[in-house]
Amino acid sequence: MASFPNLAQGRCDLPVHILIATLARGGAERAVAETVEVLQEQGALGNLFVLGRAQRTYAANDTPHFRFFPAAAQELERSLAKIARQIVASPVKLVLTHLVPARELQILWREGVQTVPVIHNMSGGWQDPPAAFSHSMVPFLAADSCAVARELRERGCTNPVIVVRHELQHWLDAAEIARNRATIRARYGIADDEFLVGMVGNFKAQKAYPRAMRVLERLIGLVRTRMIILGSWDHSYGYGNVTYEVTCALAKQLGVEDELILAGGVEDVEAHYAAFDAFLSTSIHEGLSVAMLEAQNAGCPVVTADAGGNAEALGPRSQLVLDPSDIQGYVEALLRVRGRRSPPPAPPAYPRLIPQLWRQLAIYSTPAVGHPIVFVTNSLNNGGSTRSLVHLLTRYPHKERVLLCILGLVHNDGCLEELHGAAVSVVRFGAPASAVDCTERVLALVRSMSAGTLCFWNVDAAVKLLTTKVLAAARTRIIDVSPGPTLFQEMRAAADFQRRIAFTPEEYFARLDGFVAKYRAGAPPSEYNLTPERLFIIPNGVPCPPEAESVPFPDRFAEAFRLVTCCRLAPEKRVEFLVDSAAEVSQCLPETSLTVVGGPERGNHAYTELLAQRAQLRGLQNTWFTGRQPHVTPFLSCSRVFVSASRIDGCSNAINEAMAAALPVVASSNPAVAEQVEHGVTGYLVSADRPDEMAERISTLLTNPEKAREFGAAGRRKVQRSFGIDRMVHEYARLLAP
Repeated sequence: MASFPNLAQGRCDLPVHILIATLARGGAERAVAETVEVLQEQGALGNLFVLGRAQRTYAANDTPHFRFFPAAAQELERSLAKIARQIVASPVKLVLTHLVPARELQILWREGVQTVPVIHNMSGGWQDPPAAFSHSMVPFLAADSCAVARELRERGCTNPVIVVRHELQHWLDAAEIARNRATIRARYGIADDEFLVGMVGNFKAQKAYPRAMRVLERLIGLVRTRMIILGSWDHSYGYGNVTYEVTCALAKQLGVEDELILAGGVEDVEAHYAAFDAFLSTSIHEGLSVAMLEAQNAGCPVVTADAGGNAEALGPRSQLVLDPSDIQGYVEALLRVRGRRSPPPAPPAYPRLIPQLWRQLAIYSTPAVGHPIVFVTNSLNNGGSTRSLVHLLTRYPHKERVLLCILGLVHNDGCLEELHGAAVSVVRFGAPASAVDCTERVLALVRSMSAGTLCFWNVDAAVKLLTTKVLAAARTRIIDVSPGPTLFQEMRAAADFQRRIAFTPEEYFARLDGFVAKYRAGAPPSEYNLTPERLFIIPNGVPCPPEAESVPFPDRFAEAFRLVTCCRLAPEKRVEFLVDSAAEVSQCLPETSLTVVGGPERGNHAYTELLAQRAQLRGLQNTWFTGRQPHVTPFLSCSRVFVSASRIDGCSNAINEAMAAALPVVASSNPAVAEQVEHGVTGYLVSADRPDEMAERISTLLTNPEKAREFGAAGRRKVQRSFGIDRMVHEYARLLAP
């Protein structure tokens, strides 16, 4: 079997390339600086290229793996050519670019470097129109918010656009905030009972600071208010000096000079948020305000204009002003949040998610495409999904093109041996990992193999979402084989993860090249907008074995009254329902027995013990819990009726195997089972909450062996016609053909 030692350790020796105009103190630069800092801490390989210098910058230093390259601004073209040669000589020939105009990127394009321009602002702050990036060396654009992405598309962007919203990588505790609050308010002489409104950002026209002066004037008439603005004005861009002069002149005209503090470009910006009672943003356009994120990170409520992507990251105690010119709207919103500071938020699950997403986009987003097919599954367990996968791969006509990636543990060594015996290549990673690390494993395989097709087969929703987002602009085909309704439940449960990576189920299904449902009613809900040509119905297939050897049943199990079920012993299989039904049958037919073929899930024997106790309490004398078995056919061949009560099955392998063994089936009805069992032809469908109804149908078949044989023969014919293993393999081979 194939092995990838580096991947198994969760490491990948490929470099990230990042190019930025300067590291001057600003929101976009802060996002880059934090991303690089995290990647350096994690030992990632990479290069940070900085084209120009500024007076006040974020710190950037070399580490053993991540290098910092300041360029000489006066030799810009030569510096860019040198950067291009360094990138082309590396295994990754793509660079993430921040605040670099298209005319400079053209130098990189000519040298064979792919660039991903990261857009940090709405159109009012763009250096270039979207058309400037319509080039074969620009595989996609990245936007810092959905609002920016939407405007790019509306303005004619022909490149794919991928959204990555920044998340702060430093978290504060309550004690630190209390110390900062006391220190900063003392520095500026601000009393505890004064309502301090803070604003952050260098003076630029887009910040609309003159509007804030009018807000301050109205607040002063209502509550004791001070306002502080952190940001310099000694720069040439964005009409900085003009905006400063206009703001000062208006403050004087309105008589609010004494209540206004212009702090300039302070070094300890983060400490100031603790001193604010509210953070105000009157910006005309933003991408996603990092200052707003910092304020919320310090527990400070926010009042912001509905500009750019700010609404996408607004906390529950903050306020959105829909009309950026509505002065009274700001005033009323500020009064609503007054006194509503909250405790600082705790770090989210997997706090380094966004830096890792940037890294994965930089390395894996544009893999070469060949003929290999990578199948990905969470684990090899004893469920039907694993059995179907093994059935398919061991019989697949082009095994040389197939690799199976098992992200977690192997609970079924028998399946692994089958795959090995059929010469199927398998990559195992052993220990389970986080969604981000599992995504890394998948992406590294896709890249290393130049896989043309990636097929998810029972994979966690977060892994599928993140992997597909990274490959959103790639030519790799992505297929999702659904295990049943649980897939959509898992998607809904991953809502917070979707929000963080800015990738919705609708976007996921729009990117899929194919979705395989195991039954007609298993198609995605209509709101996911999966087009019909990308939906494939491929039921599970099972072999129709010749008559098998029987197993030695306990002597007390009369042959004519044997009931059997095959399943993992897990609560969702509702084996207790079968015990209750069999117990009712035994009231009239005392020789009735129930054989349960299957073991407890993940070694949890508590459910099995509860079932045995339930059978004893209900007076069902003849029960046999066989434990996990490598083959179920011998148990089926000497039973009389197969029973099932699961509510969540997709296309049940166990039911198909029972019908292939010519057993009549009595099953609780659900949309999937209703496509397998023909009521009154191959068995009976009963209500999911009526053990007495199931008992009645079982009794009919146990006391009428001719009808049972007739149903069994019809079921075997149906399997041969609709659920045969050859048919399933043929359908997948056709779908996955290059």
